[in-house]
Amino acid sequence: MSDDQEEGIISGHIINLIYKGDHYSYVVRTENEEDFIVHDEYLWNMDDFVSLVIPKDKIHFELNNRKQKETEMSTLRFSRKQLCVPYALFLICFVVAPLIVIIYYAFTNGEGQFSLENLTGFFTSPNTIGTLAYSFAIACVSTAAALLLAYPIAYILARSEWKKKSIIVMIFVLPMWINFTLRLTALKEVLTLIEHNLAYYPFLNSVIGMVYDFLPFMILPIYTTLMKLDNSLLEAANDLGASSVQTFLKVTLPLSVPGIISGIDGIPSVYDELCCIGYVV
Repeated sequence: MSDDQEEGIISGHIINLIYKGDHYSYVVRTENEEDFIVHDEYLWNMDDFVSLVIPKDKIHFELNNRKQKETEMSTLRFSRKQLCVPYALFLICFVVAPLIVIIYYAFTNGEGQFSLENLTGFFTSPNTIGTLAYSFAIACVSTAAALLLAYPIAYILARSEWKKKSIIVMIFVLPMWINFTLRLTALKEVLTLIEHNLAYYPFLNSVIGMVYDFLPFMILPIYTTLMKLDNSLLEAANDLGASSVQTFLKVTLPLSVPGIISGIDGIPSVYDELCCIGYVV
């Protein structure tokens, strides 16, 4: 066997053929894993093993080195480490660097010297401690209220057999496409119509704003977890004599804990939601 163009002999399997009207074009792959494009007037079948003598005046062939192409394509691909570079740069610039600045100012005084005055002043001031406790209370109540609302909704959507339930899920997602400030402005107008004066119930209005903002983030992970729940586990619990309440408490609820944990992001998020508190209070 020879793949040398000067000898004019090609031996290999036909991996592709194209009818050109008055002749056929074949792609012949040799044992050396090289592909040749051959033009001939004779008809061969796919996967046939052929050994062609190349008359230079009738047949024109081109060498298509597949290995070389694969090498060239591999140089154009990015590895996982290379794809992580933009994300790592983003984290360094917008997460790590701001944290370093915060830590620097927390442990230095106005002259840039090391000092614990800022920390001691924060934890000894009644105003800052009161603000921290107030924010923590709003975070806990908002998270609990969002969970109590989101879990039944996600459970009903996941366990129902509605054909259009994906549309209902989309209804909960659609508000997230609207600007956060616009949504709070609309909520403020609704609360003003109900209460007439938002200053009467600042804590309640803050909780309502938080729940309204984070409810989709609580529904979606719980809904996704419940959708992936293996129904055979529920059937096994029923076969063993468990009631629907026992099945929920001992099978469904424990298996949905990952979705609940993923949805409980209200506690760390409420602390920086000054915009929400400023609008609805």
